[in-house]
Amino acid sequence: MPQSDRQNIRSYRFYFLDEKDVIARPHDIESGSDDEACELAALMLAEQTFYPSIEVWHGTRKVCRHP
Repeated sequence: MPQSDRQNIRSYRFYFLDEKDVIARPHDIESGSDDEACELAALMLAEQTFYPSIEVWHGTRKVCRHP
């Protein structure tokens, strides 16, 4: 990966939440943007049926939540 592309990569943490909105499973990913991370989270949520929602965090900043 070229150095310029690598500089745009950020670390995110996804949190699958249970029916009581309690963190049930964290998942770390790297993505090029908030929008890409949110899209990936939505896909991951749709591909499973156990957890009703997911949140995306970049450090201490909440990026998005699905649904």
